[in-house]
Amino acid sequence: MEVEGKTKKIKNIKIDVVSVTNKSVITAGNGKVKMSLKGKDIWATTTTANILLLLEKCGIETHFLKQDSPNSFLAISCDMLKMEVVVRRTVPEGSSYTKRHPDVLPGTVFENLPVEFFWKDDELDDPIIVQGQYEWHIYDAGKPISEESFLKDIPFLCSPREADQIRETARSVFSVLEQAFDLLDLTLEDLKIEFGRSFGEGKIILADVIDLDSLRALDKDGGELSKQGFRNGDPEEIVRATYKAAAELSEQLPGLADQIKLD
Repeated sequence: MEVEGKTKKIKNIKIDVVSVTNKSVITAGNGKVKMSLKGKDIWATTTTANILLLLEKCGIETHFLKQDSPNSFLAISCDMLKMEVVVRRTVPEGSSYTKRHPDVLPGTVFENLPVEFFWKDDELDDPIIVQGQYEWHIYDAGKPISEESFLKDIPFLCSPREADQIRETARSVFSVLEQAFDLLDLTLEDLKIEFGRSFGEGKIILADVIDLDSLRALDKDGGELSKQGFRNGDPEEIVRATYKAAAELSEQLPGLADQIKLD
């Protein structure tokens, strides 16, 4: 079986193993803006493999098995949860967080990392999830949570205990990457990741491609390492250079595992 998304293809190799092939495509606005970007498939794979290797070395279980080509890697087959998990250290100017929390000013730095769940639905622009007692409540992510922004209820995608586990793991992932990036003179601002249930065991693990589509970081001069340049309409050569630079920097990540402090 093969499944094709906006930026990757997933194909079953064995009953419990898939090949994840990245595409030379960059998107924004839930796929409404799309552009071919030569080399992105290789840079995304390189960055992802190095990040997941670092996380595995630090004791965080992921779906990653091994990189098997310049633009693909093998992974544990997972039944993906239809949600994105976002962790933030800071609130950049223009962040969607301020739309939901107008009392929070851009530039805010969180001591305790907030974790938000978003339901993956392009038509509804990935609304935010609020955990209820009997179901999950879905709200417009571009407005404060209120009766006015309420959209619908959906069944639990995972149990409350599993949701707590996902939050804890997401914070651990952020902590590891934040420390590693700091060693490279980078400041991690936010991170978006996904989880799935592993084949057979049904264990919830990190299962995602993690590259500049997934995170936002600043270098020591205030330059941004993220997809934001593409969203802002930067020239293609600048966007390509940013993704290439991230891939090159990521080569150092697995070797930093011994310097990471784990909770």
